[in-house]
Amino acid sequence: MDVARVRQSVAAKGLEAQTTGYTHSGDPMFDLMDVWNAGAPEIDFLAPDVYNERDFEETCMNYHRSWNPMYVGEASGGAAGAAEALWAVGHDAMGFSVYGVEYNLLRHDRENELGRVYKTISQLMPVIMEHQGKKGELAGVLLGESGQTEKVQLGDYTMTAAVNPNRTRPGGTTAAPPGPPLAGALFVLTAPDEMYVIASTEYELAVTFTPNTPGPALVGVGTVEEGSFVDGRWVAGRHLDHRVTTLDKDCSYCAPALLVPGAYKRRDTHSEHGILRVKLYRYE
Repeated sequence: MDVARVRQSVAAKGLEAQTTGYTHSGDPMFDLMDVWNAGAPEIDFLAPDVYNERDFEETCMNYHRSWNPMYVGEASGGAAGAAEALWAVGHDAMGFSVYGVEYNLLRHDRENELGRVYKTISQLMPVIMEHQGKKGELAGVLLGESGQTEKVQLGDYTMTAAVNPNRTRPGGTTAAPPGPPLAGALFVLTAPDEMYVIASTEYELAVTFTPNTPGPALVGVGTVEEGSFVDGRWVAGRHLDHRVTTLDKDCSYCAPALLVPGAYKRRDTHSEHGILRVKLYRYE
């Protein structure tokens, strides 16, 4: 190891901090990861503490390198932590830790959304492990502003996820309020046109699909089952019909969308651990 070079790098970072107002306190910030990797190669991996929901995705991706796996060492609990955990699993995270998890119910999470999501991920874990690390087979979205959309690749499709503008609250069209995060979702592709979906969202989430391979240009939502895994076996509950899975039932030219129910709909779901099993099809 070139000790002099490491010292020069640390000194340069210190000088930069003096001019930008950004200071280091000795911990492995993302812009010092190369220094830590060179100076302390015995450390297995470096992980962030992320408490600012607005910067969650960017901060995590700053630590996700070819030589450094994603692991969220500390994060907020509550509904925000639930949504972030789903995003992290969708980006091949090897772990997600909430700081002070024993106090979660006291942190604005009376319904224990974090616990519900953890239990759901646990049910799906054998499927997740089978597809983790395989390109295009896991995806996660995290929507932090009203009106925000996010595009991700899943298999042969580009998915566009957004808080459904046509149906954000039961019986009304009031727009969802701004503020992070509104929704998080995990998608696990198990066949070219089949997937499992776990979501944590107060408002209905609309997901549309665009094909990236030759063939019919349009993508429809075929069957949507809501259920859970019991002793490793899929148990289907409700079957959501086409009217539920169309972005706007009064718009004949709108693209079909997978509508992921918001929290207000979970009261009558098949299981408290609601998972969606979705099949797509292509047509002209």
